[in-house]
Amino acid sequence: MNLKKLFGCGAALGAAACLFASPSQAFDETFHVYQAGNGVGDALIFPVYAAGGTLKTNLRVVNTSSEYSMVAKVVFREANSSCETRDFLIYLSPNDEWTADVVDVNGTTTIVSNDDSSPVVPLNVAMAKSCNGYGDKVGYVEVYGAAAFKAGSPVSKTVIQKAYANLPNVIGENVNSCSTANVVTFTVSDKTYNIPYCPSQNVLAGVEEVKDPSANLVMPMVATALANNFNKIKLNVQNETRWDTYGNNSPYEVRAALAKSAIHIPYRNDAQNTTWAVFNFPVKMSCIGSGSPLCTGTATVCDPARNTIADFGTKCTDASKLFATAITQDVYDLQENATTNTNIFSPAPPGDVIDKEVYITKLAPSFAEGWMRVTLTDATAQQSGRTKSSATTTIRYAGSAVIPSYLQAAYDLTWVPATFDCSDVKVVSVDNTTFNNCAYQLAPNTMPTT
Repeated sequence: MNLKKLFGCGAALGAAACLFASPSQAFDETFHVYQAGNGVGDALIFPVYAAGGTLKTNLRVVNTSSEYSMVAKVVFREANSSCETRDFLIYLSPNDEWTADVVDVNGTTTIVSNDDSSPVVPLNVAMAKSCNGYGDKVGYVEVYGAAAFKAGSPVSKTVIQKAYANLPNVIGENVNSCSTANVVTFTVSDKTYNIPYCPSQNVLAGVEEVKDPSANLVMPMVATALANNFNKIKLNVQNETRWDTYGNNSPYEVRAALAKSAIHIPYRNDAQNTTWAVFNFPVKMSCIGSGSPLCTGTATVCDPARNTIADFGTKCTDASKLFATAITQDVYDLQENATTNTNIFSPAPPGDVIDKEVYITKLAPSFAEGWMRVTLTDATAQQSGRTKSSATTTIRYAGSAVIPSYLQAAYDLTWVPATFDCSDVKVVSVDNTTFNNCAYQLAPNTMPTT
């Protein structure tokens, strides 16, 4: 299959790249956000969507709970600097699934759905112009759990919408289950409801399919699930949505949950086979600027609102370096021979760079077959910072916060999650707890080593 024709891009990894808790418990190993090894959490990241011509992407969000109704906010981002291009709420009854397609309609990228969990039915909404004017044919999608309802949970979207509309701006503190201590009361069609509510619960799962019917192409990928994001603030549509705004975790905690020190990609590189790396950095531009005056959405100037030693450990003099991710490749053949390429950055320092939040790039190793170790290292400013609810506790990680996968193209095309080495994560407080290898990222992270 001609991937250059399909995606309109192609480059070596080393060259130009292609776009494709309650507060008292928030700092221990149990209540930090983590990447859910079972794929079920209260926040989801779909690493890539693509639409153009007959190419489209199907998204599915599943409420795996038989007892909770869930409201979630779906956020679409363009792939250059993570600016929002569309957001809306979905309403999931127990055991419910929401599905939608991202399609090309006469050159306009559009989200369509007939699912009754959509905010309106039918849903047919075009992407909005991004804050930087970047294109929207390729991007990624985040789903933030907004709130949960239990005990007589509503099953109709109308009732769930009404329940959510009547929630206070601060949802509550109960982390384990919805309690009668927090009840929302409202009336629908002369029936009065008294429904317990609570913050987002770890019950969401997701899967996507990038597909092109004209090429008999279907590429599925399970969404990355984050658990214990524990949103307590009522989410509103068309407000800036960032990991440091919603949820009980700072962007540093979310990055730590996604941090990886090395990516492993088996490759084939001959006349019949091609391998493409697919990387998504969903928390790199934590201040992304979809309307907020405090965000520029670019990496070309330092942001005065965030240019403090307290935020970054140093004054910013070059914003591109502030968010840079260095990448080193160790390329092996079948006989363990090796070559190395170094010093690639993302996003956007001068020179030979990868400047996208999402990109697909053709691997061009010197060998016909083997594997590649891709080592990623975020800039120091990204790797250490305060936790959401503490002025004294900080969190540190090594490596880079990335969702890695790869495409293998021969007579057909497959999209595969890449294996990886986890980073070490240190929670710097009283005990300086260090989580080695995957004990923090792939929880329930209850095995610290001090």
